[in-house]
Amino acid sequence: MKRQKFWIVMVLLLMIANSLIPVVSFAETFLSENTSEISTSTSTSEALNTVISSESSESAVINETSTEDTVAKQIEESVVASTEVPEKSAETSTSEVKLESRQAKAQQTENLITNVTLTDPKGVEYDTTTNRPQRQAPLKLSLQVGTENQTIQAGTYEYQLPADIAISNNISGRLETVGSWTLDTTGKLTIIFNETVVNGKYQIDIETSFIPYSDDSDLLKTITFSLANNQEKKYELLFKLSGEGSINLKKNKNFNTDIVSTEIKTNINRQTIQPNETIVVKSKINKNGATGTENASAYVTVKNVKVFAQDVSMGGSLIGEPTLLGSEEYTLQQNNTDLTVTLKKETNKAIIMTYDSVIKEESIVNEELYNLSTEATIYGTSLSNYVYFQYNHNPHMTKKGEYNVKTNTIVWTIDYNLDSTELALGTKLTDILTDEVPNDLTFSNLKIYNLYVYGTGSISLGGLAPSNHWDTSGFGQYTTDYIYTNNQSPTSTAAYRFVYETAIQNPSPREIENKVSDSLGSDDAKVNLAPSNISKILEEDSLDMTSGTVDWSIIVNNKHWGMQFSQMIDQFGERVNELVDGSEDFYYYAKGDDKTKHPLVAGQDYTISKTSSGFTVNMLGIHQGITTNKYVLTYTSKFDNTDIKVGDELSNKVSLTGNGNIPMEASATFNIPSFLVEGGKKNVSYNSNEGVLTWTIGINEERHKYKNLILNDDIESIQKLDKNSIEIVELDKIVNDNGNVTVMTGAKIQPGDDRYPTVMEIKDNQIHLEFSTIGNKKVAVRYKTAPSTAPVSDYYTKFSNIAKVSDEGSYTHELKAELTVPLGINTYKIGRVSTVDNKLANWTIRTNIMPANRPYKQLVLEDTFTLSDLSKAENTNFVIGTDAFVVRDQLTNNILRLGEDYDITFTYDQDQSPAGSAIKSYDTNYFKITFKKETRGVTVEYQTVTTKSANIRNTAVFTNDKAIKADWATVNHTVTSGSGSGKGVGQIPLKKVDAQTQQPLSGAVFELFDKESQQSLGLKITSDQDGNAAFQSVAEGEYLVKEITAPDGYKLSEDYEKGVLLSTKSDDDINDPNYVTTIENERIITTGDIELKKVDTDGQALSGAEFILSHSEQGQTTFYQENEQGQPNWTANQNEAKVFTSNDEGLILVSGMSAGTYSFIETKAPAGYQLDSTPVSLELTKEKIESKTKVTERKENQLLLGSLRVNKIDLETKQALSGAEFTLVSQADPDKKITKTTNKAGIAEFKDLPQATYTLIETKAPVGYLLKEIGEIIEINPEHLNRETTIENAPIAGEIKFHHIDTNGKEIADDDIIKGKVGTTQKVQPKEIKGYRFKEKQQSASRLRVNLDQFLSTDDVMFTEAPQTIVYVYEQVSVPPIVDPTIPKETDVTKIKSKTTKTTSLAKKKLPRTNEQTEYWYSVLGNSVLVSLLGYCVIYYYRKKQLD
Repeated sequence: MKRQKFWIVMVLLLMIANSLIPVVSFAETFLSENTSEISTSTSTSEALNTVISSESSESAVINETSTEDTVAKQIEESVVASTEVPEKSAETSTSEVKLESRQAKAQQTENLITNVTLTDPKGVEYDTTTNRPQRQAPLKLSLQVGTENQTIQAGTYEYQLPADIAISNNISGRLETVGSWTLDTTGKLTIIFNETVVNGKYQIDIETSFIPYSDDSDLLKTITFSLANNQEKKYELLFKLSGEGSINLKKNKNFNTDIVSTEIKTNINRQTIQPNETIVVKSKINKNGATGTENASAYVTVKNVKVFAQDVSMGGSLIGEPTLLGSEEYTLQQNNTDLTVTLKKETNKAIIMTYDSVIKEESIVNEELYNLSTEATIYGTSLSNYVYFQYNHNPHMTKKGEYNVKTNTIVWTIDYNLDSTELALGTKLTDILTDEVPNDLTFSNLKIYNLYVYGTGSISLGGLAPSNHWDTSGFGQYTTDYIYTNNQSPTSTAAYRFVYETAIQNPSPREIENKVSDSLGSDDAKVNLAPSNISKILEEDSLDMTSGTVDWSIIVNNKHWGMQFSQMIDQFGERVNELVDGSEDFYYYAKGDDKTKHPLVAGQDYTISKTSSGFTVNMLGIHQGITTNKYVLTYTSKFDNTDIKVGDELSNKVSLTGNGNIPMEASATFNIPSFLVEGGKKNVSYNSNEGVLTWTIGINEERHKYKNLILNDDIESIQKLDKNSIEIVELDKIVNDNGNVTVMTGAKIQPGDDRYPTVMEIKDNQIHLEFSTIGNKKVAVRYKTAPSTAPVSDYYTKFSNIAKVSDEGSYTHELKAELTVPLGINTYKIGRVSTVDNKLANWTIRTNIMPANRPYKQLVLEDTFTLSDLSKAENTNFVIGTDAFVVRDQLTNNILRLGEDYDITFTYDQDQSPAGSAIKSYDTNYFKITFKKETRGVTVEYQTVTTKSANIRNTAVFTNDKAIKADWATVNHTVTSGSGSGKGVGQIPLKKVDAQTQQPLSGAVFELFDKESQQSLGLKITSDQDGNAAFQSVAEGEYLVKEITAPDGYKLSEDYEKGVLLSTKSDDDINDPNYVTTIENERIITTGDIELKKVDTDGQALSGAEFILSHSEQGQTTFYQENEQGQPNWTANQNEAKVFTSNDEGLILVSGMSAGTYSFIETKAPAGYQLDSTPVSLELTKEKIESKTKVTERKENQLLLGSLRVNKIDLETKQALSGAEFTLVSQADPDKKITKTTNKAGIAEFKDLPQATYTLIETKAPVGYLLKEIGEIIEINPEHLNRETTIENAPIAGEIKFHHIDTNGKEIADDDIIKGKVGTTQKVQPKEIKGYRFKEKQQSASRLRVNLDQFLSTDDVMFTEAPQTIVYVYEQVSVPPIVDPTIPKETDVTKIKSKTTKTTSLAKKKLPRTNEQTEYWYSVLGNSVLVSLLGYCVIYYYRKKQLD
């Protein structure tokens, strides 16, 4: 009655609480998208389910009402109670209901994105270490919309993606049936939900790429995504570059470098460097003229070593401020120029190491270093670089003036900045001319050239310098400032040559000085104009190196000025030594007529006489006076042609005198060029269009007089000689233009000419020519070859030919020429993303152009494209098709025709692929174009399309019959695509029933959990009186359902207490038999089982143990008993307690026990075990009972201990033996041994032996006894705890030999031997020997013997284990002894023959003493034998009786 009253009060309180629920809660419970009130067609149970579900989710109230009337009344009261809320509250709730119905069109400000995942296309998250993206790498973005326990209101939501995410095009998608989404190119995501979703979780997947960051952008990026509830998710991404590092060597000066600054960049890719990683640097020097390298320490000093950490940009440049590392971050070991840096801390920054290599001064002065190489091993990767040294000890500037007699002009040359000094903007070069005749000079033809300085004394002339390099506006004055205006960065060290002319109006003799200077130095030149009307010329074409002769020309008064001279003095210079008689030719030209030659007559117009240093010409007649004639004197002189070398000088000087005028003079100097010493010169040129090499050989410029000039020219195998191209041509001259020696030729020489070959043998690749009539004439030979191997794999091919020239085997020379020609096949690949459609890429591939005579044959193009980062995803590119290809001839630009000019295939065949290993990833995207005709070059254009964002690498390989060449290009596609996923809404209907009766149960409370996280979704429902409950309006999917409260009197369902996965059901499933999930509950159980298991110490079950059971409650102990009907009862009398016996499994089970504390008390132990009456307590709890869990305990018993007695006796006498040692060994563990020794009673006791199987071993026998080899098995078990055994031992027999000798040691009788038990004694006497008398006994005096003698009488002997020998010594007597004439033989005594020992049983025959009578020894012996036999029998039968 009290319980009923309690529940009535509870129901009233619940109804009051229900009436306080606001109208808004009521509306949210019953209003939905499809219905606004409970339909009249809806069953009462469904309506009830809706109400209970809503209430349970809010308050988890258990409704115990079970009738339909009560439910209807509750609904009605709830509505009435809601309407009783104050009017203002009612109005608010009504407006909220109307607002909810319009939310599909309402703009929401809430951020629905609850999580973001940024991954590569394979789904692996990008990070800063293991999965770093490339620049503009493809990405996959997963946006989670909503969470498991969130209710998403209908409406429109907006979300902005970070600017780092590139969106190339607008995309859109759906979220199942509940909504849609769009994403535009600005990164704005718009999400629309058409209806409110409870527990909705959706996902939008977007595939795109990162934006193309600028080159100066940092590799480390932080991309932040805003999340719901003002949260955010950040991705720290470290983009990756290719390459590990570099070594940069920078000279402080291009020439005469004294400091080389070294910068070693490491970890440019910004991997994570672990502690103890090292940078090992070694410097080496290569000296000029040396073949190997050596350590740089002898020439270089390393200073200013620093280590920095710095960031890296997308373009691979260092950015930001470098951080100087300290000693706590790295260690430096320096051994001269060898450096080792060990990093102490982990870092992912770029590590930069810098230092200066200071070159020692003497190495610079001596110009001895060729290069400095630096080798670095960076975290296991090797890098190297080197810098070459150039030396420039040229002067800063030089000034030179050359007077041209013919033009009466001075050519001034200024070579400036030859020492490669830095020229600052505004540098001023001042040129000052000084002439004593004012304003006589006219300035013209200023030209400024570039000079290329390669080192000391190595300078070449370049082209004209740009006009903006120098301000020459002041030119034309006697003082001119040239201003440097080239604003170049870095500052220029260029050298220049200034060349200009000054024309002389007044030829009066004088000296003109020109000085040039700047802030660093100066130089000057002087030109002497006295005389200014004479010139001396060496005729280069006349040089005869064989005979040592050369022609000279002297020209006087070239301008036809009025002048007078009476004498011409010619002075020989270097190597010139004699005028050739009769070689002179002297003539003049009258003024106004330089064409009519007027010879002068020797002796009439002039005289010529040799001098020691030259010769003198004296003018005669009218030619001594003032004249305007131009005089020309030519002659031949000899020169020293022995041991002549390139660069040797020939010089000569001439001067005029007469009528007191200032002397006028001129000189000529000539340096011997190489072609005059080397026999000639060979040139080669190449016609790239025709593919032809033209070789020209100039021979005998030195005028050697050949007996027979022989020319052999073997053409190398990579060329093919054109036999018809061989020409014999005139050799005009060989010109040396600033080091560029050129063979100048003239007209063809025809047969019959002395210069035409007298023998011509032309083979395939060999030329043999003989010139037997050429004498000292010069000639040139020209022919053509064509490359025989082009096109080849190497782009450049060097061609060289050597012509061998001799004079019938002597005067030999080799004339060599070589030229490097681009004849290799080459592939050029270009790719660009289409500006119209980002999914398209336009590709162009072309070859280089081959010459006409060497076209491509069997040309094949193979092309494949894949991802530049193969680890990210599968390739998504593909060629559009054959229509996408445009193939052209490069020369004509004509389009080639498919099928006629080329074929194309898209399937890779390894056997048909000439590219071989040069093609990568051919199994993804591949095509091959086979050209059917020869071609000089082709261009292929085509398009590819991609479906996803990707960094595409395209490789093209051209092959022909002789060569192969590959090239590649990359493009970065950003193609944005996406999809949406999520769930619709459904319900999970449940029914709660009794497990046995299947009757519905109310009051069971269930809770909904997320399947993955197993977190509660906050939804709870309670079963009604029909057992029904349902989770409504949850997103479709699988959920974990748990029962958190069981109906009264029932246990929680075991499965649902842990949680069971159930899927939502839709309205379409309502007729499905499995639409409702039935959950059964078991009633609560009040009694349980207790169990005791009886085991030994090894855990083995023991049967036969007896126990009684006690129960303690409130300090009182009772004992379990059963009445006659077998019903349990409890008694205070222990003697009336029921005895439980353990079964074969050692178990005692007692059922029907209520919760409490119980004890088992052992009253009888199993056989062989010790009794342990200590109680074993068991606690039976309510929880154990309800879970049907038996309470089990164990009771262990110890085995009883056993013993073993060993009796030791003599085998024959059965007498107890002491001193025997026995060992008892456990068979289970042989290492466990027990050793005991028998006492005086012959007993050895082994006590407290655990039950087991043993082996008994005799390890030591008693003294005088043989060891008994036994291995007796002893079993100690419950049936035989105490064991006893007897061990018999046989005695050891000892032996004594008696030896008989006289006093001289001579044996006088046979040896006697007696045997007996070791340790026993026997009386013996020496035997009588005829003619002898016993004197003494000899025996060894061992310690044992001495000890024994202390206890034995003279006639006693003791048997020992070791054999004994006793020597009896006799002395001879003169009186024969009295002896018994006859001694009866006995079977026990054996005579020992001479030299042979025989055994005699002295135990049975007593040896007689000297003179002793032995008539009755038979009777004594017989009596002894009888007594012995009788004693033996008595002992035998006594022992046998004992054993029985």
